[in-house]
Amino acid sequence: MARRIGALLAIIVLLCLALLLVWRVYIHKTQGITPEEPSVVSIDPNMARPLL
Repeated sequence: MARRIGALLAIIVLLCLALLLVWRVYIHKTQGITPEEPSVVSIDPNMARPLL
């Protein structure tokens, strides 16, 4: 019986951790893009020509 209770508690803890992770990702994505995270990266075509 103690094994079943321990397993149940472990499953509950794992589910709570997964929900916490999903919540943190949701909050991170809804706060917008910070200056440290550029969303668009562009390259100057003139700089790429010597590489080709």
